[in-house]
Amino acid sequence: MDTGLSHAKVAYPTPEHERAAEAATEFFAERPEARALLLVGSCARGKASPDSCLDLGLLLAPGLTSAARASLARAWDLHRETTPAFEALRRVGRYSNVEVDFHDGRFKPQARSWTSGPDPFELEIGNLLVYAAPLWEAEDHWRRLRAKWLPYYSEDLRQRRLTEGRRSRSSCRPFSLPVGPIRLPTTNGSASRLWTFSDFRNSTRS
Repeated sequence: MDTGLSHAKVAYPTPEHERAAEAATEFFAERPEARALLLVGSCARGKASPDSCLDLGLLLAPGLTSAARASLARAWDLHRETTPAFEALRRVGRYSNVEVDFHDGRFKPQARSWTSGPDPFELEIGNLLVYAAPLWEAEDHWRRLRAKWLPYYSEDLRQRRLTEGRRSRSSCRPFSLPVGPIRLPTTNGSASRLWTFSDFRNSTRS
């Protein structure tokens, strides 16, 4: 059952973007390694311009081996370089090419410390399940993932993510600059000089 939480607003900025999406769909729909092809990025958000690339997310078959994944990537690279629809798209704008991100459909929050920064858990779910539109899917694969993950926070997971975020934030300390003057050596052998914070600030503006 679909949760109805998609925020995708599909809008292709040029006919070339749309034809390239159709050509990619035809290719991946014939591949047994693929389970769904999604329109993501600016085209899925209705924010694309003629210079925008065509961002796609490919959900792979569960249990796909690394060798099979690599073989699919090689086949796609060859197809992308030899298909007229993709060449036509590359001529449209500065960044207008096709980018496909392979994903196994497994979303796993990572343990975090104050030095690790954010992990891609929320971003991946947002990009692939919320701000995405299916171009093709086999056996409702994408919709079943949405039903599993949206809304994606159980109460237990929500509390754990909040605790990790608070712990990371509380571990950070503001960086303190010296208040008084400090003596720095020169590079030409002359006498060292006293620098104040104002000296540093003014030197960066020159």
